[in-house]
Amino acid sequence: MIGLSVVFVLVALEVTLFFLQGKESNVARRMHMFSRIVLGAVMLLFFGTTVLHWNLAWFGVMLYLVVTGTWPLITIWRGRQPKNRRAGALVGKIVLIGFLSIPLVLFPQPKDVEPTGSYPVASEAYTWTDVTRDEPFTDEADSRRVTVQFWYPDIAQGEFPLVVFSHGAFGYRKSNLSTFIDLASNGYVVCSIDHPYHAFVTRQADGRSIPVDIGFLQSAIAAQNGTVTGRQLHDLEQSWMQLRTSDMQFVLDTIMTYTASPGSPAVFSHILKDAVGVFGHSMGGATAAAIGRDRTDVDAVIVLDGTMMGEQSHMRKEGDSSDAAYPKPILNLFNEEHGREAGALGDAYPNAYMHARSTNSSQVTVYGSGHLNFTDLPLVSPILARLLGTGSVDAVECIRTTNHLVRAFFDRHLKGAQVEISRERFVHAGEAL
Repeated sequence: MIGLSVVFVLVALEVTLFFLQGKESNVARRMHMFSRIVLGAVMLLFFGTTVLHWNLAWFGVMLYLVVTGTWPLITIWRGRQPKNRRAGALVGKIVLIGFLSIPLVLFPQPKDVEPTGSYPVASEAYTWTDVTRDEPFTDEADSRRVTVQFWYPDIAQGEFPLVVFSHGAFGYRKSNLSTFIDLASNGYVVCSIDHPYHAFVTRQADGRSIPVDIGFLQSAIAAQNGTVTGRQLHDLEQSWMQLRTSDMQFVLDTIMTYTASPGSPAVFSHILKDAVGVFGHSMGGATAAAIGRDRTDVDAVIVLDGTMMGEQSHMRKEGDSSDAAYPKPILNLFNEEHGREAGALGDAYPNAYMHARSTNSSQVTVYGSGHLNFTDLPLVSPILARLLGTGSVDAVECIRTTNHLVRAFFDRHLKGAQVEISRERFVHAGEAL
């Protein structure tokens, strides 16, 4: 791990300088002055040549290098000599380095998943105001504002299928960034939604940040832990679905309005309105599935390890199997536990209930996968992802498999490609599909 290597170098440097400062020599003083400057310059060189990838996790360590590198210069400029430090100061420096390095442990240099397509990818973000809806998470009377980000082929001309993504609870619009870039590089316009107050943090186009609502956070955890059940759980889930499907309906309507309007930004000129897919992870997958029922202009749906909460109303309508049948192609991608649970519970599980009554439904389960293996979090922060729910599967291979399945399914149903998607299958991450 590169971050830990840098921490080791910093600690070793502090210990070395501590002992050298005990010697009254010009060599020791010069080493004290220049060693930090050289280390900081090497780090900047690594960032400039992409040996290291800059992110906010490096901020504390780089600030430490700047402060400790410039202080000797200030001291000498004032005509003073660097003072010998005590052992307590050395311990304090090492503790400080350890504290500043925590982000490097939580967010090490991310593992790369290269896009498989040939198109260069551009990105734009917008915040749109839905004047027809009040923001339920604020006390004042204000309209709900939804932020979206697009990834699309960066070329002058050409129209491509549109796919719209909804993140899971406490996720955010870049939760599946590798998937978005892979799709865009293969000729798709991808729009990912930040659901304000459901997302861990929403960064709006004007720079304002909106953190997750604590009430929603607590209720979602309670539902996951089984402390909320029965009618209370049902009502809670339906309230989430109402908010999120309204967000996605609004986004789809806004996109179609821009696409039909001359003079709209370049991204909208690339959208093929007759080929639209929706997908999402976890609660976002449930959102996508509900939208797939509601809108006739949606042609294909993918649920990434999400319980289809919107299907419960169809499960309660006895004797009407035609109503339970899902009206368009849908792919459920399960982690191993959920895949086996769907098989064991059968009609008691919404996804399995829908699958048994629909002729154009596919289910794929990845051996060894956990819930968050279908997002990029294990690539960005393996420790956090492990705490929140991953399996034994190799994280890179699992997201590559996910990206392949997503792309193949949309290629078939939005581009008409001759791609075979098995109706039911268990797969190993990384195997030929």
